[in-house]
Amino acid sequence: MCIRDSYVSVTVSDKERIADRLTPAELAAITHLKVSGEMTEEDFNTIRGRMTALTSLDLGGATVVGNEIPVHALYDKSGLKEFVFPRNIVAIGESAFLNCWSLSGKLTIPAGVTTIGESAFNGCTGLTGSLTIPAGVTTISKYAFHSCRGFTGSLTIPASVTTIDNFAFYDCRGLTGSLTIPAGVTTIGKFAFYNCSGFTGSLTIPAGVTTIGYSAFQYCSGFTGLTIPASVTMIGEYAFGSCTALSSITCHIPDPTRVTYGIDVFFFVSRGIPLYVPAASVNAYKSHDVWKDFTNIQAIPQP
Repeated sequence: MCIRDSYVSVTVSDKERIADRLTPAELAAITHLKVSGEMTEEDFNTIRGRMTALTSLDLGGATVVGNEIPVHALYDKSGLKEFVFPRNIVAIGESAFLNCWSLSGKLTIPAGVTTIGESAFNGCTGLTGSLTIPAGVTTISKYAFHSCRGFTGSLTIPASVTTIDNFAFYDCRGLTGSLTIPAGVTTIGKFAFYNCSGFTGSLTIPAGVTTIGYSAFQYCSGFTGLTIPASVTMIGEYAFGSCTALSSITCHIPDPTRVTYGIDVFFFVSRGIPLYVPAASVNAYKSHDVWKDFTNIQAIPQP
């Protein structure tokens, strides 16, 4: 996201906030704003609540108190089309850009960010192109990119991430190509990738994941292969439901009885595809309620 047209420049300080520098008429009329100096939550409240005509906001010359874009900073700012992040931020607060559905272009989150708050970009349906999440982010919070269905291309989640929370990428259906989940992830929340139908290729759940939540990959109808690691202890209901393109599943869980399952984990997945399991566990899978309907259970081929 960038600023292309002319804009009004404002410098803020401890003594003068945005509301002090501009008249009520100016606040209501300005469409392009560039801010420098150290911003506070008060400045974001002014932008969100009083700058009703604003379409472009450039904070590239500004910093923010606490180096965090505040909670609800630009919540429901649906007319905002272009945005440049401030310098040195480490966190994007809860619902910071919730329902900013006019924001357009690719989204590159600044390199220093470690926290992406709940619903940070929820409903930003106008964002298109690639999504770049920087190394250093540890948690992708609930609803962080919910319904950001304009993103395209492959998605690589950085190695620093350990939790992909509930609904994090719900209905990001425009993402295409591969999905790479890093080895450090231990939890994939419910509905985390629900209806991300554009992903293709094989989905490998990394070793170390223990929980695959309810409907985590439901309607991910482009994946052709699935690998489940031995570390998994819970698979929620409909976790892989309607993954209709799957042509094989490899499951490394040595004892299928030690896993907690929800109902219909593989709802609308063909039971005739090969299911590869540890050689010593073939009979256990053939007799287990969740797995026994697969008619082609085989030992994992040796390398």
